[in-house]
Amino acid sequence: MAQIRKLGCDGMRTNSRPELKVPQVSARQEILTSLVSALDSVCSAMSKLNAEVACVTVHEDSVIAVGTEKGRIFLNSRKEIQTDFHKFCSELTRNQS
Repeated sequence: MAQIRKLGCDGMRTNSRPELKVPQVSARQEILTSLVSALDSVCSAMSKLNAEVACVTVHEDSVIAVGTEKGRIFLNSRKEIQTDFHKFCSELTRNQS
């Protein structure tokens, strides 16, 4: 199962503002959810082949960790990998603008 965390601009977790639940999910969010679900399915299939997967996805201010059980444990025990990847993507985007 994918695990999503929201990051603030400085790469740290923010809990200062509660998330608002909106009944209608945007088309973009539906696509992202579908793709993450597909990636999660690929990880499950890889696990059945005795392969291990650890994947970090960045979308706007969210970091999504997907993988096999060992992959998720690895990523969750090393949050700095997720934070560093988010910072890298943010800086690269800023530099390309």
